Amino acid sequence: MVSLEEIKSFLGNKNIEVETSQGKFTLCKADEVQEFYPKIYSYGLDDERAYFSPKGKDPKKDHGIYTGRAINFIKDSEYYTPLGILMYLPDLEMIGTWDRSHYQIGVFQNVTWKEITENLSSFIVSMWDNRNFDNILEVFEPWDKWEFTPTEAKED
Repeated sequence: MVSLEEIKSFLGNKNIEVETSQGKFTLCKADEVQEFYPKIYSYGLDDERAYFSPKGKDPKKDHGIYTGRAINFIKDSEYYTPLGILMYLPDLEMIGTWDRSHYQIGVFQNVTWKEITENLSSFIVSMWDNRNFDNILEVFEPWDKWEFTPTEAKED
């Protein structure tokens, strides 16, 4: 379990820059973290390249979007939109990564904030390079955890 207090204590009052294989990322100051509401499709994706696509669709609902609360703490990115690249999920007390182009989330299971800060660049780029996270990065299935909004079925 990770707490928002731990994260804010680490972030402090200056922006931290992290060099990664995907360019430079800047973390927010503690008072700059922002709440947002990422979305996840209930039916997954047909795209096999989407690593965070749920293993199966929600058995209770055919088509729709789940929305939940997250705290973003990546302020800037050299090449990407920073929102959700590394985020805190307060309802789960976990760190996750949101693939906003596929509307999917991966969460880090059984990882402490200390472990994340010791290898911060790898956790930041885990959405693109997740080879080192086979046992801890899992697909987040929001079925009973987040608010559901029905949508119309996709036409083939």
